[in-house]
Amino acid sequence: MLTAKQIEALQKHVNRGGTLVVNNALGLATFHQAAVRELARAFPHNRLALLPQKHEIFRSLHTISRVKYTPTLMKDKGKELNGLPVLFGAKVGGRTAVLYSPFDIEGGWNEVRYPLCRGYQSKSAKQLGCNIIMYAMEH
Repeated sequence: MLTAKQIEALQKHVNRGGTLVVNNALGLATFHQAAVRELARAFPHNRLALLPQKHEIFRSLHTISRVKYTPTLMKDKGKELNGLPVLFGAKVGGRTAVLYSPFDIEGGWNEVRYPLCRGYQSKSAKQLGCNIIMYAMEH
């Protein structure tokens, strides 16, 4: 649980033009619940929403309309996800300044092969990561 001081620091960072990116390492349901709860506490007037596929973040460097997920995530949610990238965002000051991935991106960047990882495969994770960085730099 975030302290008042931590919440204040996050708000200050975002309000000064920073971008907050939260990654659900391993794609755990317990982390997802905690992240959504704490982000709602930190940004009560800026609720997270699923970013639409037409959002600029999916085309800021790479055009991303489909992604590949890890086998464990595909087994659990493959049909539901249908190969679409999933990111949540909250607008602060008219820009999407808070980003949250419910599925592990960072593991794909590092080419982690943990069998229970629920996230993006390496190529998709790297493209999505580059887009996030480019979007944050431009906004």
